[in-house]
Amino acid sequence: MARTQVEVLLVGLIVFMIGFNIWHTTRESQPPSSAIPGPVAGQGGNLEPRAVPKATRAKHSPQRQQAITNPLATDDDDDSPRAQAQAQAARAKTQANKAPTEKLDPVLERLKHNPELHDMLNLGGDGYDVLFHEDSPTHKLWLWSEEPDKTRCFLRSQSNQALLERCLEQHDAIQTMYRDGAYFGFKDADGDSCLVVDPEDSLHFVPCKRGDKRQEWDVVPGKGLVSRVDGRCATQLPYVMHMKMKPCTDPVNQWILDVDLEFIPYDLEGWMKLFGTERTQLLKEAQAEVDAALARTSLDVPTPTSHRRIVVFYGEGGLGGFFVQLSWWIMAWQKLELDHASQRFDILVLGDKRLGNMLRAKFPFCEQKDIGPASEPPSDDAAGVCWFSEFIGASRREPKKYDGWTNSIECLVNPTIRPFLEKYSQLLRADADTFPTPRMRDFYREDVYFGTQAGYSTRYSRIKIERASTAAGLQHHSITNIGSTYYGPASVVLRVADLTLACGFFARAYLFSPGTPCKLPANLRPKTIKCGWTSEGLHEGVLLLYSQEMAVNHLYGIKQKLSFHQWTSMDVPTIEPHPVCRAYMLHVYHGAERFSKFRLSDGTYRDLDVTDYDLTIIRDYATWLALLAAGQGQNLDKPLAKLRRGFAHMCDGIPMQND
Repeated sequence: MARTQVEVLLVGLIVFMIGFNIWHTTRESQPPSSAIPGPVAGQGGNLEPRAVPKATRAKHSPQRQQAITNPLATDDDDDSPRAQAQAQAARAKTQANKAPTEKLDPVLERLKHNPELHDMLNLGGDGYDVLFHEDSPTHKLWLWSEEPDKTRCFLRSQSNQALLERCLEQHDAIQTMYRDGAYFGFKDADGDSCLVVDPEDSLHFVPCKRGDKRQEWDVVPGKGLVSRVDGRCATQLPYVMHMKMKPCTDPVNQWILDVDLEFIPYDLEGWMKLFGTERTQLLKEAQAEVDAALARTSLDVPTPTSHRRIVVFYGEGGLGGFFVQLSWWIMAWQKLELDHASQRFDILVLGDKRLGNMLRAKFPFCEQKDIGPASEPPSDDAAGVCWFSEFIGASRREPKKYDGWTNSIECLVNPTIRPFLEKYSQLLRADADTFPTPRMRDFYREDVYFGTQAGYSTRYSRIKIERASTAAGLQHHSITNIGSTYYGPASVVLRVADLTLACGFFARAYLFSPGTPCKLPANLRPKTIKCGWTSEGLHEGVLLLYSQEMAVNHLYGIKQKLSFHQWTSMDVPTIEPHPVCRAYMLHVYHGAERFSKFRLSDGTYRDLDVTDYDLTIIRDYATWLALLAAGQGQNLDKPLAKLRRGFAHMCDGIPMQND
């Protein structure tokens, strides 16, 4: 009996466990009440109650009946505390899952600008902050350029580097950026990317994080793109697209602007005001230089201590073209026998040590000599000398004040050199790309001799030059197209050079300082402005000639000894087929027609056969001398053999025409 009872109990227990398991599985397979969609309060519901037999429905209380008709109700007794708590939790969860109301947006936006709360709330997701809300990008970071075809913009590379590349329409997708206050960058599929300074002081685009000072920038007029971390500027590196952070001392490579899609600066008015202030200050400084030069013209003319002549050149060793030109000049000086004692003609070369080494290697007779105020010319009966003296050009000493073209003028009137040159009787001011002709033998002047066929002047530029002269307090007598070569009494030549240098400083500030029309990109210029050589407008490349015109016109008005010759005898082009005996000085202008200094440099004349050349003709004369100096050409001895009187004396007995 006992065994039977135990078996019965075991069977009962097994049945109980099986039933419990079935009941539990069935309960778990049904969705929780909170997951069943139901009517929302205030909106009305139309769900029907579950089908329950009438007899069963009648046995429940009203509360239970309400629970049965409500899909959110549980199967537990509604009257229990547990059932009430579960129902309340379900309602709260439903409310919490609703989308945030738009009333919250302004609050969240304000919190973005509080770094502490922003970091706490982690707005925008992990790693990225959403900063840019415009529909499309409208900003470019542009390196200021005065030449519209050389504009360069920030570009985002595939490796997220920030580079400088040409501003092209096909680059818009990787150059046109968004801006949010101090942040510049792009919208990405998974967030925004901002410009940042990396540990190597390079620039990259990384996930935006508001409050990260490395991503914050200011565009400062007169400086560029300035980091808020340490006040340094984004700087273009020479000859590469990469940039580095450096102190804000290099405007040429740092002047970055925030511009729109038409390259108009967003703060154009601020930039123009800055330009105006800087130009006014420059003009004050330049006017002081002009006034000082004018005061020197009223001083007594120093009496020369010798009856010698001299030409002065300035150059640097790295300028290969200049050295070739200097070489043909020295060879012409020798071939024309200007170095003979009877001609009393000296050459002074000023420049760096490298140039001096090159000069002495090719012309050992060119002696190194430290020229100073106490230096003296050779005696009147001595042969011509070639001297070299180390000298640092004005454009290297004061690059903000002088450009490279003014070196050849400033070296004449520098306080170290001018006292020495005043001891000479005659001074020739000439560029190295000129040629003396046999007419320079025994040629002396009581006044300064100018040619007026330079061809740089246009109606538009003349008006601007005259206005600049008036602004500087100078006279202008409409003498124009004055050549860069002039020759005569050393004291008067030096006065011309002195005032030309001062006028150069003034004209540069008046006509070509930052913010003036020809220093603005084409899209920012007034419509009436003409700039560039091909437009017949102002051209900065001939600023030295503009400056010289201002000086010469004023000195002519105050009765300095100047003479002007419209016939071509000074600065005669080397392409002319006319007799060389019509000219004193030849000048190589830009162009490809023979003789061209560019074709000489690129090797076009390397194998040129000159057998049939006539050295009495200008273009053949210049070509022959240049080939001789450069070691190019074939049969150079043949043209020389044709001259009856010899090279130096080919013009003897021939009257000078048009003088």
